Amino acid sequence: MTYPQSIDHFVDKLNKKQDGVYVIEEELQLVGGIYEGYLEHDNARNESVQFYTGPKLTGSKVDSYFISTPSETPWKRHVKVFSDADVVYVTYETIGDQVEAEDINRLQDSMTATQEEVDRYKSENDRTVDEIDIRLTDVEDTKAEKTYVDTELNKKYDKDQVYTKEEVLQKIEDIIDAAPEALDTLGKIARALDEDPDFAATVTNSLAEKVDKVVGKGLSTEDFTTAEKGKLAGVEAGANKYTHPSTHPADMITETPNKRFSSDVEKASWNAKETPLGAQSKADKAEQNAIEWAKGFGLGASDIRGIDWNDDSLATGFYNGIDNAPGGLPGNGTIYGVHINRNNNAYAFQMVGRASRFFFRTRENRVWGSWIELETTNGAQTKANAAETNAKSYADSIKPTKVSQLTNDENYVTQSELGNAGYGDMTKAVYDKNNNGKVDAAETADSVPWAGVTGRPSTFPPSSHPHIIGNITGLQDALDSKETPAGAQAKIDAIEIGGRNLLKNTSDEFKTYDRTHGWGDWDSDRSHLDMPVQPGETYTVKVCLKSNSINSKNVYIMARLTESRGSSTPRNDFYGNPITPNSEGYSELTFTVPANRYYLTINTIRFNSNEYERNIVHFKELKLEKGHKATDWTPAPEDMMPAGPITWNQLKGV
Repeated sequence: MTYPQSIDHFVDKLNKKQDGVYVIEEELQLVGGIYEGYLEHDNARNESVQFYTGPKLTGSKVDSYFISTPSETPWKRHVKVFSDADVVYVTYETIGDQVEAEDINRLQDSMTATQEEVDRYKSENDRTVDEIDIRLTDVEDTKAEKTYVDTELNKKYDKDQVYTKEEVLQKIEDIIDAAPEALDTLGKIARALDEDPDFAATVTNSLAEKVDKVVGKGLSTEDFTTAEKGKLAGVEAGANKYTHPSTHPADMITETPNKRFSSDVEKASWNAKETPLGAQSKADKAEQNAIEWAKGFGLGASDIRGIDWNDDSLATGFYNGIDNAPGGLPGNGTIYGVHINRNNNAYAFQMVGRASRFFFRTRENRVWGSWIELETTNGAQTKANAAETNAKSYADSIKPTKVSQLTNDENYVTQSELGNAGYGDMTKAVYDKNNNGKVDAAETADSVPWAGVTGRPSTFPPSSHPHIIGNITGLQDALDSKETPAGAQAKIDAIEIGGRNLLKNTSDEFKTYDRTHGWGDWDSDRSHLDMPVQPGETYTVKVCLKSNSINSKNVYIMARLTESRGSSTPRNDFYGNPITPNSEGYSELTFTVPANRYYLTINTIRFNSNEYERNIVHFKELKLEKGHKATDWTPAPEDMMPAGPITWNQLKGV
């Protein structure tokens, strides 16, 4: 379908507000009781989104809907609404829109489509002009010549030379006058004349043979002269009094297929037709206007060099230049890029690149931000591999080799803290009845006679004897090389292994995630959102995932670090190892909190896809702990026992 049925329409972008918000209302058309799509404007506040069946918050409120935020484009909001109404109105607040590469691509596609439409219009217009030229030639060939028309028109009578219908009827009445009934019609007169078609000649001939009868005179040939007879003989049969007009109306001329009249309306229509030369001129002008319009966006320009990327007067378009471009680009020469201007360059977007390296930056309130390099897939993988190698090497270097190297958690009771209270199965009241701190059975063993000792050897090794350190070769040097208690304690203090699960409401039994969603950022518990952290802290998170066979995408755990609570930008995302469809395993990652990041959100399940399809994932043993080493799953202490002092019965499980 061609213009204007398929003309492109763009939603007007909203400048970002420093203070205050825009209040937007959109009309959504539901199909089969469902609407699914993106809100027209970016950065909508989720808590402000409301759906009603009428405009301006009228009608019934709609509570069945989903709102999701794509990870790759967190400024967008995707909604899915369920209602019996055909139309639903959504109202929300936003601080303004975000300019993205997709907007540029849509604009470029529209420009390309416009050029194609201009070419199509020019081609159709040329064909139409040719058809008009042929039709005009046919008209010229078949048009009546002016001389012929004038001649035929002169044969017509003028209006003042002919009788009107009323005048003709009156003349007939005058002729009939007071004629008797037997002679008041031509038929009756014809019958009275014996239906002689040449009655006048018959009468004339008869009269020619007679003379008038004059009183006092007899018949004589001189009563009707020869001249009079000759005059009568010259009158044609059926002659009547008639004066031929000098002009005639055109209506009396009969048209033929080859000779026709042209009306004033037809002449005006022919004169208003476009000539081939005029039509071609208009088509050329339309084509030139389209080209100039496209050049206004930098399209079609064959060579734009030496531009300054910081130029405030730079118009939207595609350019190449060197001045004020980002450093670090490989090679020498021109840097190619695109500049998008809005609000007289108060807000703008630039993207440049060369040799497979790309940079972009944005302008807010006439102030340019820093150039940011876009990471490539190969570059990101190389960095990830190096980070993994470094993490494994560091983890191996600090791996403890004995229990005494572990830091005890403040929420657990140690053996020394229990003292002589007794624990395990050996209760004091049963095994130390005399309360001397020694098991009664051990006291009995102290007084067993030699004969009462069973399994004693028949022979004995030499008796023991003391030696000083100097008598043992190399012992002093070996002791000197040992770590001092202070040094050993310092090394122990440097090891950080969490052990304690920082996430509440976790379990070692599988739970199920079953949803149809876009970007699968899903947290299994609200307490796992916006947890306070400090820059420089190191954490390890792990979860067991079982991906269903119907899934088409890999799934893994994700940690998101943000600057403020409830915000999605700015942020840093860290991803665990992927679990493929129809498989089970642990997704694990270790990360260090970057600078200016103070809140942590754990997304138990992450699908790196914006396709809306059903996904089923089972999960268990979710654990977040401080340090570089992942330990076996244990529940959070808050889930295991109450806070406060621990009673003896709680330790025994009574």
